Amino acid sequence: MDESQAQEKSSPDSVKPLRWPIYVYLFFDLCLLASVGAYGYFSWGQWTALTEQAKASERNLSETRATADAAKRSADAARRAAEAAEQANRLAREAIIASERPYVFPDKIWLTTHPAAGAKITGFVKFINTGKLPALNFHAGGKFKVRESPPGQLVASGQPPSVLDVAPGGSRTIQTSSDAALTKDELAAVESGKKTLYGYGIFVYEDGFGSQIAQPFCQVYDSKDKSFAECPQPSAEYHEGT
Repeated sequence: MDESQAQEKSSPDSVKPLRWPIYVYLFFDLCLLASVGAYGYFSWGQWTALTEQAKASERNLSETRATADAAKRSADAARRAAEAAEQANRLAREAIIASERPYVFPDKIWLTTHPAAGAKITGFVKFINTGKLPALNFHAGGKFKVRESPPGQLVASGQPPSVLDVAPGGSRTIQTSSDAALTKDELAAVESGKKTLYGYGIFVYEDGFGSQIAQPFCQVYDSKDKSFAECPQPSAEYHEGT
């Protein structure tokens, strides 16, 4: 080989480019595919885990709702039972009070003198207790008055008696009178039937169970029989002293 040929072989332009074998490219492709597959598998695992978590959360929510509904039903049942027990206790207490409490009624009213012009009308009112317990702190007030119609239900005329208790089966009697002397015109109206003499008032007592009972009373005088009987239905007058 001569010198010129040797220089040609050693020249940079005479160097051929390096070419990788085909299996090296295949190896890189396999690595890339493996990476994509690993990422896909990892993503699928995450999606599966999130799906299971969502299902578990939904199941927990359903169980929580069921538990809450059961607790509400239990609370409602307990509330209804408590209300029923309270109502039963109230009814039982009311039944005991109704059977044991005192019952005071005006037994009768009578005059001490015959009505006469120029004199006050005086008389007595007797109350009796038909209940099983004493009527506590009993007091009453009443009066006689000539009227054209029955009096109202509320009257507190005259000085009430001292506060007293009325034992079961016992009685209390109060004295009462008219506010003023009977006039000739009033007496004539009573005798002719144009007006009527009424005895009426109010009595108050306690039943021993924490309640105070206030009841009106009214009786009408019969001039022929010289006695009192129950008033007809009272009028709508509710003013003091009517």
